[in-house]
Amino acid sequence: ATLDEALLFRTIPYFERPVVNRRATFPSYSWTGWSGIPRWTDIPDFSTNLTYPEELVANNKWLDSRTWIIWHSRGIDGALTLLGDHESLRDEPNTILGYRRRSGPPFLIPKSQTHLSTEPKIQLSPDNCPQYPLLQFWSMIASYTVRTASPTTANIFDRDQDLCGHLFLDCGLPPSTIDGKFEVIIISESQDWAAPAIKRGLFKPTRDGSPKSWGLFWVMLIVWDGQIAERKGIGQVYQHSLDSSLDPGPMWREVVLG
Repeated sequence: ATLDEALLFRTIPYFERPVVNRRATFPSYSWTGWSGIPRWTDIPDFSTNLTYPEELVANNKWLDSRTWIIWHSRGIDGALTLLGDHESLRDEPNTILGYRRRSGPPFLIPKSQTHLSTEPKIQLSPDNCPQYPLLQFWSMIASYTVRTASPTTANIFDRDQDLCGHLFLDCGLPPSTIDGKFEVIIISESQDWAAPAIKRGLFKPTRDGSPKSWGLFWVMLIVWDGQIAERKGIGQVYQHSLDSSLDPGPMWREVVLG
């Protein structure tokens, strides 16, 4: 299983259809949930410039040391299933892609919580489940101000209005209920910016123009529909920006993602 990697797609419009639309009969976390072309290129963490088997070794190292989410799937019947045995490949060679020795999340426990749970707790009846599988998991969620930079991109600002991240939007920036405030799920660690504008020096976050080694997080922009979150974009923020995120600050929370 390589779900952490699969989630990092961004959607590119077809030439004949310049607007990407949501396909409501498929999940937003999957490329099938969008009308555009899925793209995984320009991701700096998978060493795609390497050849086999070096690429697989580098990908496995990222999965083992830079990801932490324990994924569950909730089926259309409401049943919950652990996605993959995270120990099953422990003794297999690194030329087989998958999880082996998962690292713990690189977060301090928020003051309002006593530990970082990973077991599913939210219960959903089949009547409240869409006609496709949901992802259910725990990770850190933080709030930031998000402002459109172009029809397909947005910039992320912390509470001091410092520019601290960048997003690839799936179908434009959704309406905000509070003055541009949005929530993002912290997905995994990253070592360099994926946005071409940053690489060309056209965009430079306010603090620390070049991140320290693995100084970024991959984040997913979400909006809520009741108990279920929907993906609206994928991007990156500085890890240190969690300390200056908007109120109520970073929270370890359970997410049901549709």
